Amino acid sequence: MSQNNMEMWLNRALEMENRGRDFYERVAASNLEAAVRDFFKFLADQEGVHQRIIRDLYSQQSHNAAPAEPQAAGGPSLNKIFLTLNKSRPAADTDLIQAIEHAQTLETETAAFYRDAQAWTDDVAAKEFLRTLSGEENDHYQALADLKLFYTNPEAWAEKMAAIHLDGA
Repeated sequence: MSQNNMEMWLNRALEMENRGRDFYERVAASNLEAAVRDFFKFLADQEGVHQRIIRDLYSQQSHNAAPAEPQAAGGPSLNKIFLTLNKSRPAADTDLIQAIEHAQTLETETAAFYRDAQAWTDDVAAKEFLRTLSGEENDHYQALADLKLFYTNPEAWAEKMAAIHLDGA
């Protein structure tokens, strides 16, 4: 990948991560139940982690170093957030469901961007890094799908969580 293409790619990646982080922060700042706020703060923090890694990628690539592995942000885990939600059973309004659906669209677009970007490089470490980021965005999408299911079909959500042993760990 040429230097200009790399810079364009990095700028686009940062833009996408920033768009997601800003959206999650706006949703978290709205009048939501605490566990739902924590859920969106968690996702905002994850997008911030991605932004830091992408910013570092440029300097690492210019020194032919392997990209850093994404590191989880602090705060409560998604399992703990879902356990809290399950205990409190907050109601969702149409705005929250629409926010979840919009967030799913953002995650789908970002995951596809990272997946497609693998074709732009021959570097094995860069490809693995992009696969990892794409996978994390897919994980975010799945967490959002679980949140939507929690609100739209609590019985199906409970069955799904029981199947994966949601035990508070």
